[in-house]
Amino acid sequence: MKPEVLQCYRNLLIQRIQDLLQSAGYAVQFMRESGESMPDICDQAVREFFHTISFSLRDKERETIREIREAIRRIDEGTFGICRLCNKRISEKRMLAHPSTTLCIDCKRKEEALQIYQGKIFTPLSVSDSDWEQ
Repeated sequence: MKPEVLQCYRNLLIQRIQDLLQSAGYAVQFMRESGESMPDICDQAVREFFHTISFSLRDKERETIREIREAIRRIDEGTFGICRLCNKRISEKRMLAHPSTTLCIDCKRKEEALQIYQGKIFTPLSVSDSDWEQ
C-alpha cells in the first residue's frame, strides 16, 4: 500500500480509538451519576440491567481497541492489509469496511464455517429442525 493510504488508515484507526474512549467515558459518568440509591425495586432492577449491558459493551469496546492497536502495529511492520492465513492482499473494499481485519473475505468465510461446524458460533443456520424437537 502507498504511504499516504496507510496514513489515512492510521488516522481512521486512531480516530476510532478516540471515539471508543470518549464513549466509555460517557458511560462511566452515567453509571456514577445513576449510582444513587433508589427506593423502588423495579427502578433498581432496570438500573442494574443497564449497568450489566454497559459492562458488556465496555468489554467489547476494550477488545475492539486491542484489535485497532494491533492494526496500527501491522501498519508499522508493513503487514497491514495482508491476510494472516493465505498471505494475499485483503481487498480495499473489505479494508474500508473493517480496517482492523486480519483475514481476507474468503479466509473469514472459511473460519466462520469451521466455527459453526464446531459449534463455537450459534446461528439460525447452525440449528436443525431436530434441535427444536423435544
